[in-house]
Amino acid sequence: MTFLDNLEQAQEAKHSQELTHKFKMLARRNFLIGLWLGEKIGLQADALQSYAHAIVDADFKKPGHEDVIEKLLDDIKSNNLSISEDQIRRKMDYYLEKAEEEFKNK
Repeated sequence: MTFLDNLEQAQEAKHSQELTHKFKMLARRNFLIGLWLGEKIGLQADALQSYAHAIVDADFKKPGHEDVIEKLLDDIKSNNLSISEDQIRRKMDYYLEKAEEEFKNK
């Protein structure tokens, strides 16, 4: 292997690690916001965990996080909660920071 081959492989490995890290952070963020909203809805124990996992799964419907926001807003509306889209977006930012902190402390 040449130096350039090794460099290319190293760059590909780094890119793969970055994508994996980003995926884990977003999945954790979605799980945490699912727990938060699930508690607001009044879910407990297994139902709360299942709801948080459903929020994680919602992120696979479309690229980006708009699918998660849509799911959260639909659930807010169907449960007659007073939480705005802006509040949801701020919570998503907050929980992304929390996810980063959790992984740094591992």
